[in-house]
This record gives sequence, C-alpha cells and structure tokens, in this order.
Amino acid sequence: MYKFPGSSTGLTCSTSTGEWTFTLYTNNIFGTTNLSEANPSAPTIILIHGWQQTGNVTWMTLLKNTYLSRFSIINVIILDWSKDANMLYEFAASAVPKIGYQLANCIYELKNTNTIEINTLKLVGFSLGAHIAGYADIVGIEAAGLYFESNPIDQRLDESDADMVQGIHTTVWPTGMASRYGKVDVYFNTFSRGCGIKQPGCPANPAFCDHIRAVAYFIESILSNRFLAVPCTCGQFNANQCGESNIIVGEDLPLTAASGAYYLSTTGQSPFALGTAGLHPTF
Repeated sequence: MYKFPGSSTGLTCSTSTGEWTFTLYTNNIFGTTNLSEANPSAPTIILIHGWQQTGNVTWMTLLKNTYLSRFSIINVIILDWSKDANMLYEFAASAVPKIGYQLANCIYELKNTNTIEINTLKLVGFSLGAHIAGYADIVGIEAAGLYFESNPIDQRLDESDADMVQGIHTTVWPTGMASRYGKVDVYFNTFSRGCGIKQPGCPANPAFCDHIRAVAYFIESILSNRFLAVPCTCGQFNANQCGESNIIVGEDLPLTAASGAYYLSTTGQSPFALGTAGLHPTF
C-alpha cells in the first residue's frame, strides 16, 4: 500500500509491498520489519543498496555491523528494493523516483509518530541507492552516472537534498559521476587522467572494483579518523600544491564543513587511510 504524507494510519513502511522492505537492526534487535521498535532517542542510519544487489549483499551486512559495533545505541534500517534493482539497468534506474518517494513517505511517518529523531537521521546510499536517497545528512557513495549525471538536480542526488550531502567519488561515468553532487565532494586518489577515477589495488578492468571501493573506504571511516582530505582542485592536488588544511571525511565529516571539492590519497589495500600522508598525491 502506497501512502502519501497526510495519512493518519500506522507505519505503512513496516509492511513489505513486494517491491521494497524496510528492516530494522539495533544492538538488541537482530532484524525486524516492525519499525515502531526503533529507539526514538537514538540516531538512525538508513542504508540503500545499488543495482543488481539486495539488502543482504555482503557490504550492506558489513556496513550495518560496523555501525552497530561503533555505536551502542543506534537504529540501522536497511531498505531492500531488490525487485526493481535486479532488472535491466534502464528499468532499475527508472524505478528510482518511485522507491525514493516511498522512502520519503516512510521517513515522514517515522518522524510524525515520534519513532525516530529526524535531526540525527543519516541516509547512506550506494550507486543507484544514492539517487534514491536524493529523492527522500545524506552520504552518496559513488552515485551512479549512467542516466543521471546530465539530469536536472531535482532528478538526481544533489547538495540541496539535505542539510549535508557528502559525495564520495572513486570512478567516473558510467558507473560513477565525476561532477559534484554534494555540499562536500570527496575525490579519492589521483591518476594521470584526473582525480577520483582509478583506485590503487584495482585492476584495469573491471571498473566495478573502483566503484565498490568507495564502500570499503566509507566502512573503514566509521572506525577510523584517519581519512583526511584537503580542499583544493584536482590539478593543484596532482601538483602537490594544496597545503595542509584538512577535514575528516566519511562517517565523521563535520556538519560545518565548507562546501567544495576535497582530495586525498589512500593505500591500495585495507587499512586504506593514510592520515596526513594522504593529503598529498602518491602516484
């Protein structure tokens, strides 16, 4: 049942429609679709998978467990939209607005029933999931480029979608987006052709390694404060001309961070973060 804002009945997002399912996890709840069991005083994270994935994909489970291991009191909600996500890409992409609006309705219901605190809500979406988050503090992990990069801002993830939108870039079109879409856009690693294009430790092909590496960086950032990035341009970063001014990026990005593009280097394998050494190119 699809309900728009204004409905006075129960939490419709606690009921699977066959197209999407919301599942709640806490340190005391090991998976329930009854979202009314959320702790209203705890921060809430909503995780959204990408194309050809499900809510049980390995990285989603790891991300959920990492949040639960760091925070003793937290609500983690996984949005599974695998029915549409596992269709051909063009059909999955066309379903993004529908899923995004349902997510927005769910958040509206959770807020109006005092089930969650809206001021401590964070949406974390990967690939197409990042654009779903944009239709509803957002983290877009490698937002998909194909069918979205040239879209108007009201049809894709954009910095106007929340008080803080952080874009994490590890590759370019068609799997990722080179253009900025966040208040803070973080470009990982440099390459002869630019920044945020190629990741160390990934083979030349397939490009999906560069795409999914963004998830690994973000998961590590939940437990590490060593992902430091410098405000700069790609050309200046490649020329090692950016200075030492920096911010923490990833999970602990300050809400007061200045708008702009930020750059950093990593290692080619876990642990990826380099601390202050990552404020300079390593190629």
